[in-house]
Amino acid sequence: LQGNRQVDLSRCEIVTGFKFQVPEAKTIQYFRKVQNRGSMAIAVLNLAVFMGIKDKHIAQVRIAMGAVAPTAVRIKSIEERLTGLPIYEADNPQIYNEIHKDIAPISDFRATRNYRLRVAQSITRQAVVQMLG
Repeated sequence: LQGNRQVDLSRCEIVTGFKFQVPEAKTIQYFRKVQNRGSMAIAVLNLAVFMGIKDKHIAQVRIAMGAVAPTAVRIKSIEERLTGLPIYEADNPQIYNEIHKDIAPISDFRATRNYRLRVAQSITRQAVVQMLG
C-alpha cells in the first residue's frame, strides 16, 4: 500500500497470495477493532499486537494500528520501549505516552483526531496488560 486506495500494482497485476512465518509456541496475539456501533463496518481505529515472552520478559513485540494514518502503521516507539522489559513493568502509563510519534490520525465523521490519539494510547496499554495478565 502506498496510501488510501493506492497500491503498487500495475493494471495487469493481481495479488495471488502472501507468506508469513508461523509464530513460535510461546507467543501471544491480540486484535481489537474500535467502532461507533456494531452495524458500522468501518473502524474508528484497530489494533493488532504480537508478543513473545521469555524468562518473564517481553522478548519480542510487534504493534500495528489501522485508521490512524493513510495506511496501517507499526507503533515502533512503544515496541522499542517494551522489548526486553520485565512483564511486571508493562503497565506503566509512561511507556505509552509517545504513541503520537507513530500515528497521524485525522478528524472525520467517525471520530476526532484527539479522540483517536487518546483511544490509541489507552487500548494499546490495555491490550499489553491483558495479554500479560
